[in-house]
Order: sequence, then structure tokens, then C-alpha cells
Amino acid sequence: MQIQNNNSTTFGYGYKFIRMPKAAKEDLPDIIKKGKTIYYGFEGKKSNVFLVAKDNFHDIVASFIKKYNLNYRFYPEVKSEMDFKIGHPEKLSEIIRDMNPSEINFTDELKKRIAVRTAKQKIQEKSPEYTKNILNSLKIEPDLSTLQSKNGIKIIENVNKTERVLISPPDKNDIHYVKVQQLVSMTDCADKRYAMTSDGKIVKNYSDIDEILTFSKLFNQAQVK
Repeated sequence: MQIQNNNSTTFGYGYKFIRMPKAAKEDLPDIIKKGKTIYYGFEGKKSNVFLVAKDNFHDIVASFIKKYNLNYRFYPEVKSEMDFKIGHPEKLSEIIRDMNPSEINFTDELKKRIAVRTAKQKIQEKSPEYTKNILNSLKIEPDLSTLQSKNGIKIIENVNKTERVLISPPDKNDIHYVKVQQLVSMTDCADKRYAMTSDGKIVKNYSDIDEILTFSKLFNQAQVK
């Protein structure tokens, strides 16, 4: 069995998994949506799997390996010009025959990439709920067509186009930093800043100059870059 799911012919790295457990095998197709080729039963061994993936997905695969404590062989010499044919795993066997597998070096840079990607995945999963709760608490009716995301910050306007709300991802204390910008100039109408929980409770209102500076610092620290 083989799965190919790619949006170009450019691949970067190869990973051979020895006796991959069932749970990992079931999860493997979903860790990368496009830009991969998977060979199951590689070289005639039922539990062996070979993955060819774009090099920019290396942090995803490295994280997957750590999650399941997989027995792997890493082939960084796999290049884009090599030929990976559907239904012909023997071609891949020929390609890697004279290559020496390597250990994955979990450098600080790779660890950071893994941490950032993990954080973004968590935001993607959790943000619809906490965004809804926070907007409800602030009594803001959102125009969902304006929803954007940048560095984990959710940005959305209200239906009247008079306000824009910026919601940070949760910090280590599960607190969101929320800024409500006024898009229409009105007397006694200024931007508002809050610390809020994911269920919409307001923990703090930032109003004076010193507090606003503190809010800006906390808001920036909560971003995922």
C-alpha cells in the first residue's frame, strides 16, 4: 500500500520506520496534508514504513518521532530530483541503498520550530471556542468574514464596522490579552484593553498610561512567531 499526497515534485528528506506501531501508522497520513509520499510494508516487511516529505516539514516529522518514540532511519540525502514512483517502492530502495542514515539532531532551532508549530496547532483547535466566549462577554457581534489570524492573534471586526477586536492566544497562565480598537472617531470613545480568561471572564481592565504599556508588553509576549 502506498499513499502519495503532494502538490509538487519537490521533496527533501526520507524517514524509514522500523516496526512502526499501529497507532503511529494510523496517525501518519494526517500529520502532513500535502507534500509527502508514504510506502507501507516497505521492503516486504509489514510493519516497516518509509516516508518521503518536504524538508520544511522536518519539524513535524521530528515531533511525531518523539511523540511515539519511533525506531527510525533518517535519510537527509534524499533530494528533489530523485524519482518516487507510485507502486514502485523498489525504486526508493535503489535510491537509498548506498546512503548512510543519520540521527536527527534536535538543535535549539529545531526545538523552537516544533514548539511554535505545536502552539499554532493548539491555537487552531482552541481559538473558535475562546474567541466566541470573549466576544460574547464583550457584547460584540462579529462579522465572521473579517476574521484573520497573525502570529496566533485573532483579529475580527464587528458587524457595524465600528470596532476591531484583537485577541491574543493564551499565555502560560491561560490569560488572553484583548484589545478593542475604535474604527470610528467619536467623543469619549477610546480603545479598550483587557486581560480575559478563555471562558470570557474579564480579569483586568488596562486604562492608564503605565497599564497600557504593560498590556502592550504582555500582548506581544503572547504572540506565536
